[in-house]
Amino acid sequence: MLLRAHTIDVLTVTKSGFERIEVFDDRSLFSAFGLPAVHETARG
Repeated sequence: MLLRAHTIDVLTVTKSGFERIEVFDDRSLFSAFGLPAVHETARG
């Protein structure tokens, strides 16, 4: 199975729950963080 990266989501969490969700729709950021754009995994 191939998993393809689409966005990076950054969650700000407080004691009362999620305060903010930032979504970065820039696939070039994955390599900047050392993350693969495509990940192959065994089907389970």
